[in-house]
Amino acid sequence: MNASMFRIIISILFLSISAIQANEIDSIETDLDVNLFMAKHFGDKYNQFIVADTNTIWGKSSSKLIADTLGMKYWYKTDFNQDPRMDLLVYGSYFYNIKSTNRSTLLLAIIDKGDGNYQTRQIRVRTGLSFPVISENNSEVLILLYRTCLKRIISEDNIIDIDPYGYSTPRYDYSETKICVDTLIYKFSDFVKYNSSPLNNEILKFRAKNSCSMIACYVMDVEIQSNGQAKMLAGEYYEDKILYEAKIDSETLKEIFGLINYIDPKNFLSEYPARTTDASYISSEFTYTNGRVKKTIDYRKSAFGLRRLYELFFELRSNQSWKK
Repeated sequence: MNASMFRIIISILFLSISAIQANEIDSIETDLDVNLFMAKHFGDKYNQFIVADTNTIWGKSSSKLIADTLGMKYWYKTDFNQDPRMDLLVYGSYFYNIKSTNRSTLLLAIIDKGDGNYQTRQIRVRTGLSFPVISENNSEVLILLYRTCLKRIISEDNIIDIDPYGYSTPRYDYSETKICVDTLIYKFSDFVKYNSSPLNNEILKFRAKNSCSMIACYVMDVEIQSNGQAKMLAGEYYEDKILYEAKIDSETLKEIFGLINYIDPKNFLSEYPARTTDASYISSEFTYTNGRVKKTIDYRKSAFGLRRLYELFFELRSNQSWKK
């Protein structure tokens, strides 16, 4: 085989591989392309989405100047999960439902799972006060989510820390605001805070239970050991609860404890309060191998890392073989 023929064969193989990896997101080049893509795939859920809707995103604030200074874009093509199919991050607005008259701000990551299937993960933002910037570092793709934040006066561990969303609560100092940043990475099928030094199998036990608000719901109180042994006290809100036991399958166990060790519970606040007194919550308890226990009660159910943990928690009811 001569050199020319060899180069032709290599070129054909390269083009074939590229074609296999290419997807619909690759062809997006303009804001209009983004809007058409969103309408085609997610029009029912995110009604009349408009990317880069600066009037809704920034409102009457001067935050657009901050966004411009940070070099923020309103959509990014990147590969969050390194598969390698192109994924998409969009920042815009939509109508929550067909009866809505006001548009809502939306920061949405779209992960191409192959065969025309997409996973969407909404990233919580505050209108006019959140600024996503993509950073690609070697093989890792990070979202630097800049935001305004309030200083929390004191924590249970005597450490000054930051409230992610600045909800009205007397525990925060409103005299000082500044720009903070959450560094997010796509792991465990969601975006969690990047951790350069995750725990090394240092969580012995995880327990979580949910509450109901004004309506009845299914209540679960689940405790899982790191060896997979689990107990669940569960039932409808107004009924007597039944005790179940199970051995959590290895894949689910790996995902739950892998996630907990990565996000490290000591980084969580003891409480994520709600604006209403009748809101439902999830309380969690994490026991370390050294005996330390971290507890948190969460009314918002949206903290980075915890949101995915709650999804896995609720899935336990149906994806495990529980026995009375």
